[in-house]
Amino acid sequence: MKFSHLLILLLFNGLNIFAQQPVDSLFSIQQAHKVSDTNMLQGDIYDPLFLIKGKVAGASISKNGGHPGVPHHMIIRGLSSIYFSNNPVYVIDNVIGADISLLHPDDISSIEVLNNISSSSRYGNLGGNGVVVVNTKFSDRNKPINLNYNTSISFDKVAKQHDLLSANKYREYVLEKEYPFYDGGADTDYQDEMFRNIITNSHYLSGFGSVKNTSYYASISYKNQPGVVENSNSKQFGGNLKLKQSFFDKKLNIQAMVNFNRQELNGLDEFDEAGILEQTYRHNPTDPIYNSDGTYYSGLRAFDYFNPIEAINEINRSVIADQFFTNFNASYAINNKLKVLLNTGYSKLETKNNLHIPEIEGMVPTHPMEENYSDYSERLNVESSFIYENDINNTHFLNAEIGYAFRNHRSQFLQGQGQKPYKYIVFRREDSDSSIINTSINSIFASIGYNYKQRYFVDGGIRYDALNPLIERKGTLLSDPQDLGGLNILYPSISVAWKLNNEVFLRDVLWLSNFTVSAGYGEAGKENNLYTLENNTKLDFERSKEYNIRLDLGILKNRIFADLTYYNRTSYNVFMYRRVPVPPNLYPHIHDNSVEISNTGFECNISALVINKSKFSYLTGFTFSANNNEVTNFNNFKDNYPYNYLYDDDENSYIQQISQGEPLFGFYLPKTIGMDENGNMLFVKKGGGVTNHLSNAERIMQGLVLPEWELAWSNKFTIVKNIDFSFSLRYAKGHSIYNKAKMDLEVIYVPTLNALSETINEDAFYPEVSDYYLEDASYLRLDNLVVSYNLGLSNKNPDLKLKLFLGANNLLTITNYKGLDPEINYNTRYHGIEKANVYPPIKSYFFGLNFSF
Repeated sequence: MKFSHLLILLLFNGLNIFAQQPVDSLFSIQQAHKVSDTNMLQGDIYDPLFLIKGKVAGASISKNGGHPGVPHHMIIRGLSSIYFSNNPVYVIDNVIGADISLLHPDDISSIEVLNNISSSSRYGNLGGNGVVVVNTKFSDRNKPINLNYNTSISFDKVAKQHDLLSANKYREYVLEKEYPFYDGGADTDYQDEMFRNIITNSHYLSGFGSVKNTSYYASISYKNQPGVVENSNSKQFGGNLKLKQSFFDKKLNIQAMVNFNRQELNGLDEFDEAGILEQTYRHNPTDPIYNSDGTYYSGLRAFDYFNPIEAINEINRSVIADQFFTNFNASYAINNKLKVLLNTGYSKLETKNNLHIPEIEGMVPTHPMEENYSDYSERLNVESSFIYENDINNTHFLNAEIGYAFRNHRSQFLQGQGQKPYKYIVFRREDSDSSIINTSINSIFASIGYNYKQRYFVDGGIRYDALNPLIERKGTLLSDPQDLGGLNILYPSISVAWKLNNEVFLRDVLWLSNFTVSAGYGEAGKENNLYTLENNTKLDFERSKEYNIRLDLGILKNRIFADLTYYNRTSYNVFMYRRVPVPPNLYPHIHDNSVEISNTGFECNISALVINKSKFSYLTGFTFSANNNEVTNFNNFKDNYPYNYLYDDDENSYIQQISQGEPLFGFYLPKTIGMDENGNMLFVKKGGGVTNHLSNAERIMQGLVLPEWELAWSNKFTIVKNIDFSFSLRYAKGHSIYNKAKMDLEVIYVPTLNALSETINEDAFYPEVSDYYLEDASYLRLDNLVVSYNLGLSNKNPDLKLKLFLGANNLLTITNYKGLDPEINYNTRYHGIEKANVYPPIKSYFFGLNFSF
């Protein structure tokens, strides 16, 4: 379809996809969930998404472990992609695709989550996983200079450790069993040696004000967060500047901003690829750390067995991530009904990773190694549009928009790796890799919204994306640049609403301040890397479509407010590997768009100002979400598809599989019924009976990766106007975690390696993949608790204020799960698996102050 033809179509249909929240449009009725800074979690905040943890139904925010360089991640309304990210796209001050984790939390004014695809479809191929709109702080206060300084100190400690055998218990067990054993002669608690208590400090200084028609906001920030693992650390530096200027009696408004943030990381990578934590947990407690001459001890008890303290001290890993983004937007009111908008955004994120592994006795590989790689991502978006708004006799309200957008995303990956087989570290061509992906998108969007007497609303839209991706890859997989050709995709949306409290038959019900029923439909895509080994140019983008029905209810001038949403989301064209014969095919697998995944569910947000007195107020809020995930179509697949193998060389070691009619990444495991006299696990056999061979065991779906439902409860009390007390609880129910750490710490490995204390009371057996290690990971967690005291320092100057606060994060967790952390990690393909290299969770106690003048 040509652009000219589409432009005529858009003008004729006038549907909405990129409205800027015009007055009285449906988008202001079926609102997205927006959390302002005053309603966010308070105190010392780990990273920006922690601010709204438990604040928005349907937005699942999680972080497994306490790694200082790993932020929280979010998924919206379940999992819908197998090989690509399920995370939403972040739009920060109209800059699309910027990384929220690198922002300082104090820079953020509000976070808005677009759950419904009828809202996020206005972002075209970026809206399929939802969109999170972030606004940084700004002020139009009519005062030239205002200053604010916020600082906090946090004391962090490991919240939970593995209960391992001590050296004395180890010796007692070995003597009892009469095992032949080499005693290292020491009493070493490797967890105590590896973990530490740390102090984190954060500083934020901002200045803002306005002079005549010019307003500004500037800030600088610094945060130093050592890790509880020795020699791990995260430091962040940042700066932000925003300017706003109006001209010609405020007909022309211009706003510009620049933001820069740097993060410096040292120590363990997110997934502990070197296996240092696994060595910590499994290391024999009778082995010393040092020899008598001060050198590192290395008792070679097993293959790939090395001193974890030597490794954490000698391996050098550093990561530097620099993010810069800027925005310029302008609006000009041609008259009181028509205005023109221009918005431009640019972002650049560059990450450099350097790794040096010296020769450590017992570590595999045995030679020293250097690895350097860098990721570079650059985005440009330009949008221009005309907006028309008209109020006809205070009866008919009309708004419409039509515009053009251009987006370009260029990403580059470079990697070099070398080992020291002889005298020098050699970088070989086959150990290097590089790729460049450059995607340009030209778009036309249009919208129309109509509202009759604030009772009946309709809002619809359409966006047309013309994509031109180009991919190059060099290194181990040599290929020519891959031009995937043009992809032209249409994304429609429509929403309707009925505001019943404005009807004549409900106008006299004074306690009812809002009663609105709405429904919406939308389609959106997902930004994917279409590169494949077989250069398959027939691949399409993954897409999602969704229906939703919503009820908004406000009581007593919205002192009690609730919204309830039912949604039905279908993701199609989902990427999947498919097995094919070789020959005639060159590869045993190819990609195709062969899977369809459904997510249906219910969400509820409730807030209530329970007490609102001059000397005491109480505000409470609940969020509830339940999601049902199902693979509804598994085209081209005759059999179930095994997923997540624990051991690469064992085809029976998978613990999850993808099957039509079942949840994505469901745990498919043999049913364990005991063990035989030789210590082999016994399973229910296919077709009935018992077997000790894993390959003959019957596998059934025994657990879910994601919670069946989640509930959060937030509370804020204000006493005598200057004392605030708040806390936030979350409960997740129905998900399971495969405890691979327990599997690796069984007593069968004694007297070589260490084991969990609980296992010495069990019969020794050879652990195999089974439901024995699958545990219910439902949990109740106290995320955040804060008490603050506000002081007015001057009666003459009300802007002179001091706020003192103290509190704790991750203060309490109640769960039957025996592993380290019942929260799952959404940013990994190993959904729902806790390995023996997990970074332990942390508990934080903090205090700080906020000074305004």
